[in-house]
Amino acid sequence: MSKGENLTYEFGNGSLFKADRHLVAVKNRYGPDFAPPFKWISDEVYLSRPEIRPDDYYQALEDINDTFTVIADPDDPSKIFEVAAANIDASPDDGMDAELSTFTSSISGNIGNAVEFAENAALRPGRQRLYIASLGNGRSSYWTAAERRYVRQNGRFTLDDGEALPTLRSLAGALKAADYMITRFSANSMGGAYATGLMAALPEGQVEAAYLKSRPNLSHHSMSVLWGMAMVVNDAREDRKFAKQSEDPWKLTSEKIDEAEALLPNVYSDAAQNKHRSFVQKAGTSHKLGKMLTDLKALSRGDADKHPAATDTVFALRQQPGALITHHLPYADRLYKDVNVDAVRYLMLTYNLGRMAALDIAAGQVEMLMMPGAHRDHTQYPGLRWAAEEYAFNRDN
Repeated sequence: MSKGENLTYEFGNGSLFKADRHLVAVKNRYGPDFAPPFKWISDEVYLSRPEIRPDDYYQALEDINDTFTVIADPDDPSKIFEVAAANIDASPDDGMDAELSTFTSSISGNIGNAVEFAENAALRPGRQRLYIASLGNGRSSYWTAAERRYVRQNGRFTLDDGEALPTLRSLAGALKAADYMITRFSANSMGGAYATGLMAALPEGQVEAAYLKSRPNLSHHSMSVLWGMAMVVNDAREDRKFAKQSEDPWKLTSEKIDEAEALLPNVYSDAAQNKHRSFVQKAGTSHKLGKMLTDLKALSRGDADKHPAATDTVFALRQQPGALITHHLPYADRLYKDVNVDAVRYLMLTYNLGRMAALDIAAGQVEMLMMPGAHRDHTQYPGLRWAAEEYAFNRDN
């Protein structure tokens, strides 16, 4: 491999990670139109790799086994969502972190998601953490026909008035009914797009922070299906490279997957009657052709005239005005055409759209962390992801 490739696939082996940080400092927020309202700031930050304890990891797996279930919107019981919780003995007064799964992922359909969620929960055993299978995955409901048309056309999960789409409002209702009060989000890829949409649906001021790795919709890909197929092929190729290069003791392995399957009988034993791991079941739910085409079309939208990511972020911050949003963009992530250009455009659009909506987005409220890596490096380098999440959840504005 070239030196650049080595850095992409081996960066996560360190214990201290240098990230390029980009943010906007507000200068003349309400000045005349010709006055430059913003100042661009670029610098570097260093992220320390945290560690987790095996005891906390195994306790999180036990909690997942005990809490794996579906929750329903009391106003529309047909809308159900797959969830599991960890660190359930932690005080709810400290708030709750939540993970939204990505693309086709769910705990019921992918044991690897249970392993990764338990590891992430073990990072903070004193704080509750919730897993939510995103729409159409596992046992979670999918968009309505009207919503599917909307997301394919716009790549957004909020409406023009700032309201979240109805199915996300149903998820918010189900979370409230189940007494899950999410105060921080952590998500990869498509889960980040869902997270900003859900932030717009939750009670005002509830969310404090969001860590979003590889958030889509910053670039526009006109050939969405071909782009999506290329992403799948490249993810598989990169997974093999990451697995070969990674020295992270917590990387996802077949041994960890087999062990988790044995420790989660309420999810994966024959008695659990979990059909979501079968090819036939997935073909009708998470991997259904129509769903995957809709998701790919939605993820491919980054139109300059629609600003899907920036618009959803503005509406999320309108509902959660104190939330700090931290994006983690790997330099070799194929979600982006030019990650540097896309990051600058997204940040500027977010602040400009906020200004147009008379929304007071604070200086540094939205940050971009950029570092070596690729789309799925978190599966083989969880320690790198933990370092970035720790920074996102503990930074000051």
